[in-house]
Parts: sequence; C-alpha cells; structure tokens
Amino acid sequence: MTKRCEEEKVSDALRSRMEHRPPRERMRAIVLLQPQVSGTGQRRRLSGEDRRNLAEAHRQWFATRMPEIDRILGETGGTRLADQPDALGSLPVETNPDGIMALSASDAVKAILEDQPVQLVS
Repeated sequence: MTKRCEEEKVSDALRSRMEHRPPRERMRAIVLLQPQVSGTGQRRRLSGEDRRNLAEAHRQWFATRMPEIDRILGETGGTRLADQPDALGSLPVETNPDGIMALSASDAVKAILEDQPVQLVS
C-alpha cells in the first residue's frame, strides 16, 4: 500500500524546515488523509442530518487508514497527537523527517503540512 516517497505531498514550508534539521530531530506536522472517492458530486444542499451522516462516514473511512499510519509512525519513532483524525481527515503527528517522508509515500496520505502556531492578526 505504500510506494516511493512523494515529495509533492510535503508542503514547501515543511520540506524547507526538514532540510535544516538533524535527521532524528522530532517535529510536528499535520497529515491530511486521502478521502474516500465517491465518484458523484453534490448538486443540492445537504440537510443537517445528511451532513452529520457524511461526516460520520468520513470518520469511519479515515479510521480504516489508521493502522497503516500507526505502522509508519511506529517504525520511525513517531506518535499521533490526536486519538483520531477529524471529519476532514487531518491528523496532527510528531515524528522526524524520515517519518514525514515515509508517511508521504503512503497511499493513505494526501498531503503533509507544517504544524504552525496560531497567531492573532493585529
């Protein structure tokens, strides 16, 4: 289920940070999981119940991807920073640059972003 490292899945900002860090130094990142492809587009506004059902279906789909993510994190000394991904498939992790590149090679991963602190705009 994994293939060669796909650098285009890693954001430019994160790749730049990784280049200037020791290979074993841990860093935080947000893993965006590959969504389930339904093959149909929505043409109408969903009801509240339909949106809740869709969000639950997404959570269940993302849960099926977690064993692979956990295996990769375990092999590279990384950890999840949340119990489960959210309904949009984002999962914060802490791992080293090797772990980030291994995650990027997984078919379960759509993209990996730098975890940035939230700052107020004044």
